[in-house]
Amino acid sequence: MSDLYSLTPYVVLAVSALASTIAVYLAIIERDLIKAVLYSAIQSTFYALIFYLLMVPDIVLVYIPVAVGLLPAILIIAVKKTEKYEDVGGVPRTTSIIVLLSVTVFTLIAGYLLVVSHAITFDVFPSLDARLLAKWFLATTLWWNRLFSSMSPEAVTAIVWDYRGLDTYFETSVMYLAIIGALAIARYLDIPRKEYREDVMGMSIIGKMSTRVIMPMIIIVAISIALHGHLTPGGGFQGGVTGAVTVSLLIFIFSVYFATRFFKISIAILLRIIGLAGIVLSATIVAIIGFLIGQPAYIFQNQPKIIAQIGLPYEIGGNLISGTLLLFNTSEFLAVLMGFAILFLLLSIPEENVLEVIKGEVE
Repeated sequence: MSDLYSLTPYVVLAVSALASTIAVYLAIIERDLIKAVLYSAIQSTFYALIFYLLMVPDIVLVYIPVAVGLLPAILIIAVKKTEKYEDVGGVPRTTSIIVLLSVTVFTLIAGYLLVVSHAITFDVFPSLDARLLAKWFLATTLWWNRLFSSMSPEAVTAIVWDYRGLDTYFETSVMYLAIIGALAIARYLDIPRKEYREDVMGMSIIGKMSTRVIMPMIIIVAISIALHGHLTPGGGFQGGVTGAVTVSLLIFIFSVYFATRFFKISIAILLRIIGLAGIVLSATIVAIIGFLIGQPAYIFQNQPKIIAQIGLPYEIGGNLISGTLLLFNTSEFLAVLMGFAILFLLLSIPEENVLEVIKGEVE
């Protein structure tokens, strides 16, 4: 019985991989684009389960709201503005067979590699027998000696900030530039003022009531993920994308005119700028303090180090804040949430308004 129990994660992993493969195949051959988006969301759900089994909760917290919630929402908006059905005569039988064989072979190869890795290491899933480098990372995340610690019990956050801070900075910059590009393209566009009518706009009363019930829960979970990012898996980005689901729900379930009661593009831009300013401040505040007092310090420095013994307090009143990490997560939460809100509002501008602006520029 114990052997059967130990094989359960492998069985679930194999079933999830097979189900996700089938969902990918259905998404590729489906001519109804809305159904294709739903198949893609199903595939993402199984992938999230796979990531969970492989013990990467930080990835799961990003993957679920982005791949299951936000990406399908963006694709549905795009389909709504184009055509629901693919303008082709159907997928040729030969192509369909090739696609099916390809994804099947890929799944079999992946399964074989998992079996081989199990035979070699006796454990596909993360082992307690960590490598020396991993032991050092884990041992110094929250340690009595601040010179070798980020003072954060959440290993991923601590490692990212102390060893991969520049990567995080450039990832944030990519999203920032993408939103700047979207705003530049839509600089003359705006959501027209229109009175929201509950009885004729949006979905059914059941959908609206359900959304009103779950939205506060989503907001609370999103804030919790962001504010506890230095303590538990998650952080500002994960909390931001989770909170952004509320914007897509307001637009889809009610209407864009209802959503503009709570989110306006101009206010969202201002709040995003505040969030970005907080990110820059959290990355440079220790370096600024060192410059002002004439002592060595670095950007992305959190706690004191041997050659730069300046840092922010890691606790306030006995509550762990991990120096700059709480400020960074809070700022990134605001920046990511408002960034996605801007994108959704821009995508929801009625097509006739876009055509009027284009026509005016051509003339």
